[in-house]
Amino acid sequence: KPIVITIKKEINMNLVTGEWIPVLYNGELYTRVSLRRFFQEADQIMDLAVDPPQRVAMMRFLICITQAALDGPKDIDDWKKCKGVITSKVSDYLQAHFKHFELYGEKPFMQVPTLKQTYNAAIDKLDFGLAHGGACPLYDHGSNETGREHDEGWIALMLITYQSFCPGGTIGVTKWGNQSTQPGKEKGPGSSSEAVCVEQSALHTFIRAANMLDTVHQNLLTKELIVKMPNTTWGKPTWEIDLSNSEDTELRESVLTYLGRLCPLTRAILLSPGNKKCTLANGLKYPRFPEYRETTATVRKQNKNNFGYVQTSIERHPWREINSLLAVGSEVSGALALKNLKGQHTDQTIEIWTGGMVVKPGQYKILDSLEWTFGVPLNMIGNAGPLAYYQAGVVHAKKAESNLLGSVKEYARNMKMEKAPTSKARLHFWSHVDQNYEQLLETANDPSISLDAQWTP
Repeated sequence: KPIVITIKKEINMNLVTGEWIPVLYNGELYTRVSLRRFFQEADQIMDLAVDPPQRVAMMRFLICITQAALDGPKDIDDWKKCKGVITSKVSDYLQAHFKHFELYGEKPFMQVPTLKQTYNAAIDKLDFGLAHGGACPLYDHGSNETGREHDEGWIALMLITYQSFCPGGTIGVTKWGNQSTQPGKEKGPGSSSEAVCVEQSALHTFIRAANMLDTVHQNLLTKELIVKMPNTTWGKPTWEIDLSNSEDTELRESVLTYLGRLCPLTRAILLSPGNKKCTLANGLKYPRFPEYRETTATVRKQNKNNFGYVQTSIERHPWREINSLLAVGSEVSGALALKNLKGQHTDQTIEIWTGGMVVKPGQYKILDSLEWTFGVPLNMIGNAGPLAYYQAGVVHAKKAESNLLGSVKEYARNMKMEKAPTSKARLHFWSHVDQNYEQLLETANDPSISLDAQWTP
């Protein structure tokens, strides 16, 4: 008789051992790896194979695990020495906290075990690129009311991303233990606020190195730095906290902790194995800027009296914000990890990744997600002279744009045109300058070069 082999699908996946993180190895080999394998082979993995929101959420998640495992680094000297122990420390941490990474079960990862099940949302909703329920299926013809089946690896990645980037808007109401997820209401619809990483459509920044071990290490923050941040303590990862009681003091205080916000619980979610639907409601409410500043975002002065985040923009290439992205001041400051590199007087080039999600203000409508990567001289980070000269170049380019548009309008008036083609002129102008930002960086480091030579097409 023929031998029949039955393969049983592992439903209750653990993120430590299950394969779910999309990565690229040398030679551009794409595969999915477990958390354990990721950190064991981080020096061989070139990059994450993810879209912009997934990259931001996953980088924050991997940094959170690393910082929790190290319980530090304590200061800049400790940071310089800690890379060699990351693999062993994280391995010990994952083993000690193995049960916290179960996707399902009594204490499911980044979910509320005491949430009253209503199955009010298709799990398709966790992916911002899929249509779901009544959403427009223009680019997603697989959309349906009941949702689709997804493997556990997909669910784990989308769960982490959704908790960091979900926009606000109408949401269901249920009970978290004995408490309503919408104070004062017993049933929906309710309202929700946007997640920490999508606030002000913030542009997030990470240092990108030759492999993922170096990349994670370069983006760690020191305890010494966190202590100096207003309204912020070190804290612990959200998955280490008891999520069964919404009134738990430690859980409530986690919204103002560094580790607690790296991987937030913005939504109360409960998944069921093999189910196309999940229960989705309000989670924790996280204070916004200026009460708390996101460590991967860039803060700049927006007008005379107010500060805010540099935004992810569909219309503006972020090279125009380099003077803010590379600043390391107390008020205007790029991602805080850049502070580790300040004062290194070398012309070595490092790679900076920036990206985020654009959400229409007030309507919580996702417009797009974008990313850019560019190399900058290491000695520009926090260097007031080159950054100020670079900003002067941006201002010079804006004046050139204004002069160009004035000329186009004058030409249209003389030619009795119905409408001046100013939008096309603006597009061509900035497209030309955008393609030459590397030369603009050279100008910033050499004041002898005329601004007209590089900043005016």
